[in-house]
Amino acid sequence: MFLEITEAEYVDGYRLRVVFNDGIVKEMDFTDVVRKYPVFKPLQNVDSFRKFNVTDTLEWEDGAIDIAPEYVYEHGV
Repeated sequence: MFLEITEAEYVDGYRLRVVFNDGIVKEMDFTDVVRKYPVFKPLQNVDSFRKFNVTDTLEWEDGAIDIAPEYVYEHGV
């Protein structure tokens, strides 16, 4: 089975609650990701961060920015 994100909701700050296609629910704080990786720099504005879409992953900026479901699964709690 390929790991996919099926649902996500904004919690607060840079935190999202994410549901995976295996039924596992994790919460992840993206603060370090947004600050560390240059590709995520446009998301330092929380209003921009909140404008995500769920495909099989999380996407921002009409797909210009995304993150692998495996990364969220591994780093979420």
